[in-house]
Amino acid sequence: MKSFFKIFFATILGFFTSLIILFFFGMIMIFAIVSSFSKEEKVSLEPNTILKLDLNYQIPERTSNNPFDRISFPSMESTNFLGLDEITTNIRKAAQSDDVKGIYLNLGIMTSGYATLETIRRELDKFRETGKFVVAYGEMINQRAYYLGSVADYLFLNPVGLLELRGFSSEVVFFKNMFEKLGIEFQVFDAGKYKSASEPFRLEKMSDANREQLEEYIFDVYHNYLDKVATSRNIEFNRLDEIATEFEARYPSIALELDMVDGLMYEDEVRDHIRSKLALTQDEKFPLISLNRFRSVPGEKESASRDRIAVLYAEGTIVDGKGSRDNIGSESFVSTLRKIKEDDRNKALVIRINSPGGSALASEVILREINQVKEKMPVIVTMGNVAASGGYYMACTADKIFAQDFTVTGSIGVFGLLPNMEGFFNEKIGLTFDRVQTGRFSDLGDVSRPLNEFEKEIIQSAVDSIYINFKQRVSDGRGFSMEYTESVSQGRIFSGTMALENQLVDTLGNLSDAIAYAAWVSELETYRIAYYPEQKDPFESLLEGFAGGIQKRILQTAMGKTFQYYQQAEQALEYHPFQARMPFEIRLN
Repeated sequence: MKSFFKIFFATILGFFTSLIILFFFGMIMIFAIVSSFSKEEKVSLEPNTILKLDLNYQIPERTSNNPFDRISFPSMESTNFLGLDEITTNIRKAAQSDDVKGIYLNLGIMTSGYATLETIRRELDKFRETGKFVVAYGEMINQRAYYLGSVADYLFLNPVGLLELRGFSSEVVFFKNMFEKLGIEFQVFDAGKYKSASEPFRLEKMSDANREQLEEYIFDVYHNYLDKVATSRNIEFNRLDEIATEFEARYPSIALELDMVDGLMYEDEVRDHIRSKLALTQDEKFPLISLNRFRSVPGEKESASRDRIAVLYAEGTIVDGKGSRDNIGSESFVSTLRKIKEDDRNKALVIRINSPGGSALASEVILREINQVKEKMPVIVTMGNVAASGGYYMACTADKIFAQDFTVTGSIGVFGLLPNMEGFFNEKIGLTFDRVQTGRFSDLGDVSRPLNEFEKEIIQSAVDSIYINFKQRVSDGRGFSMEYTESVSQGRIFSGTMALENQLVDTLGNLSDAIAYAAWVSELETYRIAYYPEQKDPFESLLEGFAGGIQKRILQTAMGKTFQYYQQAEQALEYHPFQARMPFEIRLN
């Protein structure tokens, strides 16, 4: 017995000792990450420097302050992390530098939205206008990468690589049969002919109305894609359409014959080409600097002006309450708007929206506060990849609305979605429920039973009321009659160019254009830019990552493409009863 207790307590002691050691080394790692984040080296440039851009990752709107966003899970390797804000800023900085002679664009499997890539493409074009060159190279070049790379002066493909140009497609995944097998039924309440957000939960394929709007959108953005690529590559538009439709350029040799690329080279040969552009011999090296390091090169000094333009990022699903860094919480967002309004240094507000919508109530709460800010300063909205439904709700009363060609917007409509999980509880896991209540509606919305017909009428009436309110906000903000608003509503989605034609936005342009307009309308010759919401310090962001961010990223890495389907199904069970939300995520494959 004495021997047993000796072994037992030795085991316990060893266990806790191991925990202490792991905790100790974990804290060392954490502080090392935070320290490296906050003490970045200052980099100086050499003559003939080439800036290398590797953008084959999901580019966020804004560079995160969270050290975990610099790490790829679960491999724990360093990864690209810069947001669109810093990418564009550093391309402009490179254009102004006498030491930077060109950009080397590494193409691959890009996943960022086309509006994001369009913004970068435009900055690369401006870089070329300074007399400097852009060289692009890839082994496997997908359609997004080709869209970006086509702007380069020289575009090279690996001799045994692949160029993917085959036209656009967009798929919708339907969960109806899966949930039926689980004993879960979705009770649906729609307002709007095209408000098809509930279709994946009640149908097995697209409705005719949904197919109609998707086809109109996809052909419009495809036309924009072809137009820009054809212009850059000096290929006739209809011929480029044929090449894409027939997937003609899939083989490198044929891609070269069709002038889709400028040459077939391996990477070392591309570097030799860059040397020739720099008038260097084959033995001479040139400095190649990554974007992550180049960001530490000193740029122009910030203006000393007291006047500021506030830039507020609104990215993610719109939710009630405080929300998180991955969504737009009405409480937190309103608090930030008030902070902007109360700071007399702020002379204009630019809101950058990248949101498919979400809670209708949260959207209304946010819009009211935006209107309060409008009483003190101009409010300009700029739309990114998506600003639809609740995202458009937030935007509709702005003094000026900017969209981009590839922006998904509109979707002016509302739906309600309430799961009935009686079958799941009773038949799948053996749970039954009984209740006492003080009134006939005391348990309205309880997911353990189906709604009766009168309860369905109550919820549908609420959805219709919110839809009317949504249309009224659009009519007031855009100066439309209710009849015209109805004609562009019904939940229909639009591209940025389609939205401009239908007067839902005022002009096409990106964040830089919106800031320039804000300065003009506010009569500011010099100003600083104040970015909101203010980012948390690295250590606080690190701790926040432990609260769920890491688990999400590991799951996303493990599931790959199917993660979006898992997330969509999970969110459906957590929806606020009334949603002003995009029908589904549009991914152009």
